[in-house]
Amino acid sequence: MANFASKILDTLNGTTTKKLVEQEQLIKELQRQVDSLRSSVSILKKNVVALKRGQISPPQNAPNISCPKCRSHWIAKKQYGLPNFENKELREQLSLGEITLGGCVRTYPISKSFYCNDCKLEFNATDKYENEDAKGVHDFDDDIEF
Repeated sequence: MANFASKILDTLNGTTTKKLVEQEQLIKELQRQVDSLRSSVSILKKNVVALKRGQISPPQNAPNISCPKCRSHWIAKKQYGLPNFENKELREQLSLGEITLGGCVRTYPISKSFYCNDCKLEFNATDKYENEDAKGVHDFDDDIEF
């Protein structure tokens, strides 16, 4: 009987040990993800502070274009296709609002080429925008509070 009980305890201990190892691995992976998120948040905070201070200007190769709705010059070029998020330059451009992702497939003429980081309007360089009073169109973006 003691031998049988000993085997059961050994089996339980082995199962418990295996579960503990799995939990430790999971905790390490979660910690890695938390560290990555902290790094991203830190970069975003620096960018927000720099924006408030006016230290970030449009990139040298940025199109000389303004938003047809709010006239802002903080415009992102929309990039289509499958993004490679391992590319550090892509991540930096996204965090700075230099580019925005438009989706995997671009459909003409529906897809837009530019995105206003201030008023969130998606537009093409040739688009004209009239305010809602002049055109009788309601802009639903104004209803959403973040």
